[in-house]
Amino acid sequence: MNENPLPKVTAFEFSLLMAIRVGGPNVDDTRLTKVVFGDATGREIPTAQVYAALQRLEQDGMITSRETTELTELEPIQGEKSERLYELTVLGQETLEDSFRNIHQFQR
Repeated sequence: MNENPLPKVTAFEFSLLMAIRVGGPNVDDTRLTKVVFGDATGREIPTAQVYAALQRLEQDGMITSRETTELTELEPIQGEKSERLYELTVLGQETLEDSFRNIHQFQR
């Protein structure tokens, strides 16, 4: 039996982990809140909800974040300035892969 099971994530947290994975290394908060969720779902997702979930994922060790250091580090989207960059950790990647396995087993 595994002594340290991988953390379980909500569907929304799973979506955030996927968005960070798809966005590549150092995806920024503007793209997560406006482009990935707003455009993909066709509905507004409250920014506070996104940031609260990102904070939980970071506290649980599944993602890391850092402040942007240069204004030119990323192109702003529609004049908005990104403040943080996000990246999956090894634990985040393992959790995502475990979630995929669970989804696949459920579909059988």
